[in-house]
Amino acid sequence: MAVIKIIEIGHHVLKLKNKKIVDFKSTKLKKLVKDLTDTMRHSTRRVE
Repeated sequence: MAVIKIIEIGHHVLKLKNKKIVDFKSTKLKKLVKDLTDTMRHSTRRVE
């Protein structure tokens, strides 16, 4: 389980341009999705 640091609205990283996803079956993308899912499940923050 990898828990990623959660950044909030206003953080400069959210304004950066992302790379296009070309291979939806890539190992890197699968790991990212799993890490994000683990982070959401581990988080105690609630969306208002």
